[in-house]
Amino acid sequence: TIAFLKIDAKPVKTSLFTCLSKWIHKFQDYLLQKVTTSVTELAEFINFTDKALDTEVTDLDSLLQVMSYLRDVRKRTDSTESMFEPLRNIVALLNRRDVSTPAEIAQGLEQLPMTWATVKKKTTLTKEKHSKEQSQQAEKVKRDSKVFAFR
Repeated sequence: TIAFLKIDAKPVKTSLFTCLSKWIHKFQDYLLQKVTTSVTELAEFINFTDKALDTEVTDLDSLLQVMSYLRDVRKRTDSTESMFEPLRNIVALLNRRDVSTPAEIAQGLEQLPMTWATVKKKTTLTKEKHSKEQSQQAEKVKRDSKVFAFR
């Protein structure tokens, strides 16, 4: 009531509440999709890389391929290691809002840090294993460049 004016604010309140509810639901869906996508994509990358690092080096092409897998792991290390805690926080937030996370995603989020550590160790071992071939190829490139420079 404003002086002599009486205003019914229920329709405005209802409309505002409906609009807010829609935005809350959209944001919760976005967070759930972000967690699901991040966990799934990382699990696929880890599984692929774990198998790919077992590639037998027989020639220059296979060495370059293995080196590219090593590079991919190195490039993702910082972002991957910093993503686990925020994703856990998002899942906790969603749980407080009674939004359930799929069981395989929650389980994956718990197992992925250990699996990631295993892949990083395997990457280090693979790098050490192929360092001799890499050095030989580097020497060959140096020799070839010297021969080319003398022409």
